[in-house]
Amino acid sequence: SSALAAAAVLLLVLRVLLRVLLLFLLLFLVVVVVVRVVAAAAVAAVAAVAAAIVFLLGLLLLFLLLVLLLVLLLVLLLVFFLVLFLVLAFAAIALLLCLLLGLFLLPPLTAKANEVAVVRRRRRRKRRRRAGAR
Repeated sequence: SSALAAAAVLLLVLRVLLRVLLLFLLLFLVVVVVVRVVAAAAVAAVAAVAAAIVFLLGLLLLFLLLVLLLVLLLVLLLVFFLVLFLVLAFAAIALLLCLLLGLFLLPPLTAKANEVAVVRRRRRRKRRRRAGAR
């Protein structure tokens, strides 16, 4: 009967040990599942943050590119209007020079031409008189 009692006690101890072992196994599985879920969530969060950072960097790069294009367009417009202003200024200066030359050179030239014409007319008249006298 003592062997039977010892076997019953041993069976009870084995049952308790088995339950403790099953409890530890269940706890280990829960910890593994929780760690996996947390790791997957962390990886997803890191991936989402990285994607957001890349997207924001792309937007920033696009904005900078647009600003650069706008500045380039403004510089080109400025250069165009500067060249246009310079061409118009040179044209205006050339026109003023032509007008001034005309104002100062034309009257003496026309006076000289008139003198030459008067002299030629006198010579012609003299030739005609001489021809008529002969």
